[in-house]
Amino acid sequence: MNTVSRKYPRAAIDEPGVMTVRASDPKHPARRLSIAIRSISCEGAGLVLPEGRFPLERRSTVTMDFRAGGHRFEIPGVIVWVADSAASVPLDVGVRFVLAAVPNETRQAYAHWIVDLLQRRGVTAQAPAHR
Repeated sequence: MNTVSRKYPRAAIDEPGVMTVRASDPKHPARRLSIAIRSISCEGAGLVLPEGRFPLERRSTVTMDFRAGGHRFEIPGVIVWVADSAASVPLDVGVRFVLAAVPNETRQAYAHWIVDLLQRRGVTAQAPAHR
């Protein structure tokens, strides 16, 4: 059995959104991509790009824009993993949020929403496995 140990609990969701990807080369414009958020935690999200592939790289900076719990969230982040494109259609991507970069009001709204979501879903934290 293959299990993944995470620092924070994650809830399965199905929410649409938009991810703006900033190019590493300032000569290229940022690109807005439709996404579907499939899982979410207090520190990030797992998502898919349902409209096809787009070349994404780990450590690319992004901004996630989505609505949940009656709030609109616009949260910057960093791509931390991208599934092997040959093995994943649509493309699976992991984003770590940079909540320190958002206004305090947004950060608090997100914290209340995610804690409430996790409690409603009965998701509990598991201690990371020791290696």
